[in-house]
Amino acid sequence: MEQMAGFFWDRGGYTVNQDSAAYEQVILRRHMISMIVVADGIGSLNEGETASGIVTGRTVRWFYTEGAYLMIRSRATHLVHRSIERLLFSIHGDLERCAQRIGGQLGTTYTVLLVTGRKYFCAHIGDSRCMLVNERNRFVDWIRSGRQGHETLGRWITTDDVMEGNLLTKCVGSMKLFDPQWITGKIGVFDKHVRFLVCSDGFYRKTGGNMIADAFSSRSMRTQTQIERSMKTISKTARKYGENDNITAVCLIM
Repeated sequence: MEQMAGFFWDRGGYTVNQDSAAYEQVILRRHMISMIVVADGIGSLNEGETASGIVTGRTVRWFYTEGAYLMIRSRATHLVHRSIERLLFSIHGDLERCAQRIGGQLGTTYTVLLVTGRKYFCAHIGDSRCMLVNERNRFVDWIRSGRQGHETLGRWITTDDVMEGNLLTKCVGSMKLFDPQWITGKIGVFDKHVRFLVCSDGFYRKTGGNMIADAFSSRSMRTQTQIERSMKTISKTARKYGENDNITAVCLIM
């Protein structure tokens, strides 16, 4: 399946962008494997940009040294699951050492999406979001915001990592090591021009799932320029509604 991606970020009202993200793609044994990772550093802790940068950088290194190869193995889901568990354990140690150095605590959300062929795999901690959209205007929203009354066109299939008042209950950080949410699935054989969106909470918190699904299910969204234009429009709407946080979004079209 052919793939194409668009990327958008906005620092918002902060002097520092505490979001980090990456989109990577390789071809192994005629299999195209793509990865998106988004991490949103926790501003109430120390050096959120350091935490998100460490997590993103380590995940990119893992993808090229191990993750991409596991995605084309038999029993890929089990192998990737165990490998990411080991990765997060190692990252936790890095963040602990960094926290000791600065005399504080570090933390970040973490969402990584891996796609090859019609298979996808997502691991998630925090309040970022991963969405699957297709041109039939159906979507499945994987990463739940935990906000009461937050209606969408699809079904939520993961547990909350956010309490009332938008307080995180889990993160990747120097405090406690949490287990991520695991989501696996296959794209339907009749689903054409599927879009995967991975974003930080600043992208969706004020706009909601309906607006995002409508924008990304448009038949006119076929090029990188069109993808990024739609993400910019959604970001401007979020700003108009009072969103002041860093915004990061990566969209993969298949």
